[in-house]
Amino acid sequence: EVDEAVEEQQDERKVVTTFRPSNTTEAKISPPQEVTEEVNPPHTAVEPPKQASSCVLHISNLVRPFAISQLKQLLSEHGQFDESSFWINNIKSHCFATYESKEVAE
Repeated sequence: EVDEAVEEQQDERKVVTTFRPSNTTEAKISPPQEVTEEVNPPHTAVEPPKQASSCVLHISNLVRPFAISQLKQLLSEHGQFDESSFWINNIKSHCFATYESKEVAE
């Protein structure tokens, strides 16, 4: 009787399949590797500038939102600059500011 019950259970088993779209990726876990990088790499020599220094400062990669008055205030914290020569593009991504001297601009 027990054998008949096992046979009946085996006949009633269902095969379950799962659907996985072809554009999915599986995560691959690689074994841990030994880290050989230095925590503090040695300092490398900095190349000299390609152009002569100037009192004009070009600032790029500005990220909005900000007010132009806030940008001018930030620039004035580092030294006096000529507000009449200040220029910023219409999408506020980069600007030019002219300082009184090269030393202040640097």
